Amino acid sequence: MVLIGLIILFVALVALQRHIYGRFWSRHLTVDLVFSAKTGVEGGSVKLTEVITSRKALPLPWLTVKFQVSRHLVFSDKLHATITDDYYREDLFSLGMYQRIRRTLPVVMKKRGYYTIKSIDLVSSDLLLTRKLVDHARS
Repeated sequence: MVLIGLIILFVALVALQRHIYGRFWSRHLTVDLVFSAKTGVEGGSVKLTEVITSRKALPLPWLTVKFQVSRHLVFSDKLHATITDDYYREDLFSLGMYQRIRRTLPVVMKKRGYYTIKSIDLVSSDLLLTRKLVDHARS
């Protein structure tokens, strides 16, 4: 009888954390991608700064930040990147409660032009990794 009670309690706790993460995971979570300079020259270098801020008591065991920029921007590390019509990059983070992460990426401009961040997507999960959570951030 105790075993059945423990199983029911476990299932209820799993359902509760799924509900809490499904509802609140992206609330008070911000991602900012900013170039270090407004202008640059062909062959020149700028820096792209990623700032991920979690202003909540809900930790995220993993958070993938996916963003899309022009393929004419060359990043020094090609980790977790796909280059087709555009440059698609995925960066993996682990965010605790009330934490801010800042990462600076050097970028070389192959061609002159106007470059923007075309899209930013956030992917995460709940604590027990039972549910994938996806959101689109403003760029």
